Amino acid sequence: TECPSLSTLDLRANGIGPEGACELAAVLGKCPRLSHLNVSWNELQDQGLRSLAQRLGQCRWLTALNVGYNGVGSEGVAALGEGLRACEKLTLLNLSENAFADEGAARVAEALGRLGGLETLD
Repeated sequence: TECPSLSTLDLRANGIGPEGACELAAVLGKCPRLSHLNVSWNELQDQGLRSLAQRLGQCRWLTALNVGYNGVGSEGVAALGEGLRACEKLTLLNLSENAFADEGAARVAEALGRLGGLETLD
């Protein structure tokens, strides 16, 4: 499935889970114009966020990412920190209500230092 014109994908509260996130990750590269991705409230957990994070580099236009309320811990957030390296246009990042510890927060903070356009962090 190609989605060359898709700019906003809001899958909030759809019960995606880790397995669904893996499937979604496989499609991200086929959505080159994606600018807003909301996968909040989906119980992605570490595995699901890790899958998505590995494909974020294919979303060069991504400006808003919401991964709040997903039961994500330090491992998932650390993977997100790596994935965010390629998201130079990101202006909004929502990580709210996840359970990552100091290690995960440090990895995200490291990535945030490279995101000069970030305006909103929740």
